[in-house]
Amino acid sequence: GMGLPVDTAREELPAVDKLGVCTSFAPEAYLEDRTLQWLEQPSRSGCQLGGVDTGCYVLARAGLLTGKT
Repeated sequence: GMGLPVDTAREELPAVDKLGVCTSFAPEAYLEDRTLQWLEQPSRSGCQLGGVDTGCYVLARAGLLTGKT
């Protein structure tokens, strides 16, 4: 029931050093390939990624947790 206003499209976000992925119930129902592909960009540029709740699932689906503990 929490609202999270967004005023910038993900494609327009500036480069960041850290990015937290926070999702909740059933992210697999809404997850799109373009979102997974978009997450690869900050990872390649050295951005530190973290997951909260099922955000870890999203990072894993993007292939960004391979070899991580």
